[in-house]
Amino acid sequence: MLDSTTAQSAAVPSKVANSPFDDRSADLILQSFDNVDFYVHKLLLSLISSFFKDVFSLRQNPNMSGEDVKEGDKEFPVIRTTESGAILGGLLLLIMCSRLQSPHPSLSSDMFGAVIDVAARYDMDWVAKMALRDPHLLKTNPLLLFAHACQKGWAAEVTLAAQGTLRSPIAHFPHDPALKKISGFRYHSLLKFHKRYVSKYRDTVKSKLLQEEAGPKAESWIQEEVMTFVNAESER
Repeated sequence: MLDSTTAQSAAVPSKVANSPFDDRSADLILQSFDNVDFYVHKLLLSLISSFFKDVFSLRQNPNMSGEDVKEGDKEFPVIRTTESGAILGGLLLLIMCSRLQSPHPSLSSDMFGAVIDVAARYDMDWVAKMALRDPHLLKTNPLLLFAHACQKGWAAEVTLAAQGTLRSPIAHFPHDPALKKISGFRYHSLLKFHKRYVSKYRDTVKSKLLQEEAGPKAESWIQEEVMTFVNAESER
């Protein structure tokens, strides 16, 4: 959110963010609480976030901005935020990648949660929802996405993430800190969904293997075939 502690922070020198947020063709600086300056375009933020649109219209309030930065003949308004440079940078990269339809930045479990929480607070639900649909994370850590989607109450994203968990047996579920965000009831519902889905395909595969007289190793083959069926279904 926005930071009103401008006097104290002004005494600490700021540093410019890495590319692409060091472009002086921008017309605004978003400054993190640890004094990292991100050069951004006001129009873009206004279009994608009603929160920032309102902030820009109310900027005459001195508690909502830092001191303007002058570089040569150009002066940049400064908007202070309470986010760290890492989180603010992650959010801005997520926005940029979403707009350009390019792969999302790789975020740690803790950072992922912080970034989508900030996106939601800034009225950018669409950014958070795109992150929760990230194809790479749906394959590598669907449980992380499931936990955050449940916390937000977004049914479509919850369903997608739940389907993604079908790629792995329950015993292989990671111990992700994000699970602290959901209730035991939610997690139990996921386990029931997982068991019901796998059982459905287990019966299908077992019937097929028995018809082919697979022999004593049929049980282990069933397990492998079940996951093959489940993986194919979860990608539909």
